[in-house]
Amino acid sequence: MSRHVSVNRGGSFSRRPFAGANKNVYYKNGKPQYFYTSYDIKDTRYRPVLTALIVGAIFVFAGISLMNSLIVPTKLDKSYDNKIVIEDDLGILEDEAKLKATCEEFYDKTGVSLSVITVSYEEWSEKVTHYDDGTVVTMQFDSPMSYASERYEELFDDRCHILVVYTTDAGNEPELSFVPGADTYAVFTGARGFAISSELEYEMKRRSFEEAFEIAFTNAAKTASIGISDPGKFLGAAAMTVMGAYAIYIGLNLHPVRMAMCKKGYQVTTPDPFGYTKELNCPSCGGIYADKTHITCPHCGVRTDYDPSSASGSRQVFM
Repeated sequence: MSRHVSVNRGGSFSRRPFAGANKNVYYKNGKPQYFYTSYDIKDTRYRPVLTALIVGAIFVFAGISLMNSLIVPTKLDKSYDNKIVIEDDLGILEDEAKLKATCEEFYDKTGVSLSVITVSYEEWSEKVTHYDDGTVVTMQFDSPMSYASERYEELFDDRCHILVVYTTDAGNEPELSFVPGADTYAVFTGARGFAISSELEYEMKRRSFEEAFEIAFTNAAKTASIGISDPGKFLGAAAMTVMGAYAIYIGLNLHPVRMAMCKKGYQVTTPDPFGYTKELNCPSCGGIYADKTHITCPHCGVRTDYDPSSASGSRQVFM
């Protein structure tokens, strides 16, 4: 059964003969090796390996780059009071303006508003609220998270904020509570929210609160749920990438081994690729070569008396 590989411009390459093929030969260790093509092996149109690989690589790189430029974080699309609340009861903030700038940048990129509260252990463990009518309410919280959740309800009438509360426990150890509104899950899944909190805790051990906050939430904005800014261009970029990958595939099918065979090969003069090709020994070097193919021995270069213009020439070698 014929087995060949399709290559550029409909060309085919095989180690076995197939209908309509050109029979070719190259030499390895002094012996002929035959292969078959649907094209003239000396025709450079059928050897665009480097061109195919370069063009393919350019298309793939350009396509992927364009797709990446069109992939943007999903922005929360809701109308709400996006106020930024910063309360530093602990007095640990060194640059509140920088912290606010990080919150504003995060909102611009994601549509989610950030707020930050630092509070002492005494405040969250026994929160005392004085109302205008003279009522005093004391609340006990079993954890900083309970306190943070209560503060979220007090401060915001939406589910579009993320509230970060920094406090200490009874042993004066730092503790961080992260309260995302339900609508923020459109941008940040629960797993991503946990990752933000973990990164913030890690960075706070190494740098100031403001710097840690900036790093954690700048990275968070980059890893928000993705969207596509222009689907039409994205599809075009995807098509470009596929075309580039196909060009590389073509180039790989025309891999260097086959190209080397074509480069050092000779087309055998025979009307039938399935026919037998007589092989001769060179008296000078002992190499074997295909009959009716060479004017000089392909191994040592000694001239043969084969005349391609004559159908019945001698098959000996001139010494």
